[in-house]
Amino acid sequence: MESGDLLQKAITTHQQGKLDEAEHLYRKILKNEPKHPATNHNLGILIDSLNKTTDALELFKTAVEENPNIEQYWISYFTALIKENKLDVAEVVCRKAIEFNPGSAEAYNSLAAISFNFNNFKQAEKNLRKALQLKPDYATACNNLALLYDKLKRYQEAKVFYEKTININPDHIDAIYNLGVTLGKLDDDDYAKKCYEKVIIINPNHGRAYAALAKIQTSLANFDKAETYYKKAIQFDVSKNDALVEYGKMLCKKNNHTKGIELIISGEGSVRFNETNFKIID
Repeated sequence: MESGDLLQKAITTHQQGKLDEAEHLYRKILKNEPKHPATNHNLGILIDSLNKTTDALELFKTAVEENPNIEQYWISYFTALIKENKLDVAEVVCRKAIEFNPGSAEAYNSLAAISFNFNNFKQAEKNLRKALQLKPDYATACNNLALLYDKLKRYQEAKVFYEKTININPDHIDAIYNLGVTLGKLDDDDYAKKCYEKVIIINPNHGRAYAALAKIQTSLANFDKAETYYKKAIQFDVSKNDALVEYGKMLCKKNNHTKGIELIISGEGSVRFNETNFKIID
C-alpha cells in the first residue's frame, strides 16, 4: 500500500477512535519515511490525547521543520509547549509560526496567553487585539481579552468583550458565566442572574452558577430560593467548600445559627464570636 493510502487509512482509523490501530499505522509509515510531516503531526495529536505530551513534542517539532507552511502544525506544537509549561520555548515557536504564517490569529492568541502568564498585560492586550484584527469572529481571543480586562478591573470593557464572545458563540458557557461574575462587580444583579440562568440551561450541572444564583437570592433575602440553589451547588460542584461556607452564612442570616455554623466549619470556614454577635471570616 502506498504511503498516501496508508496515511488516509490511519487518519480514518484515528477518527473512528481506534487509537491502537491508528498508532500502528502511523508508525508503519514513519518506519519507511521518518520525516513525513503529516504523519508526525497526526501521531503527535494521538499521543497527546493519551496525556503523553512530552513524547508528542518531538513529533510536532519534526512536522514544522519538514513543512513550516502548514499553520496547524505550528498550532499543535506551541499549544503542546504551553500545556507542558515550556513558555519560553513556546514564545519562540509562536514567533516562528508568525514568520511563516503572518495571518495566524491563533499564534497571536497564544503569545497573549504567555504574556499574561508573565504579567505583561500590555503586551497580552496588544497580541489579543492583533488576533481579533486578523480574525474578528475568533471567540477564544475575544473571551481572553475579556478575561484580561477583568483581571485589570476594567469591568466595562470586560463586559463588552464577553458580550462579543457570546454574539459569536451563543453557547460559550465560560463567557456567559464570567459575564455574570463581571456584572456582579458592576452591581447589575438582574443581568447577572439572567446569565447564570442561561448557564444552567446549557449545563444543568453547573455548580458555580447555582452558587452564584444562591448569593443573589440571599442578597434579596429570598432565603428559601437561595437554599434550593445552594443545595444544587453542593450537589454538582466538585470544589464545594465555598458553596458550603456561603450556604452556612445564608442560614446564619436566616437565624439558623447551629446548622449554619456546622456548614461553615465543614466547608473549612471559621467563625469568630464577639459577645452576642458573631462574624464570618472569609
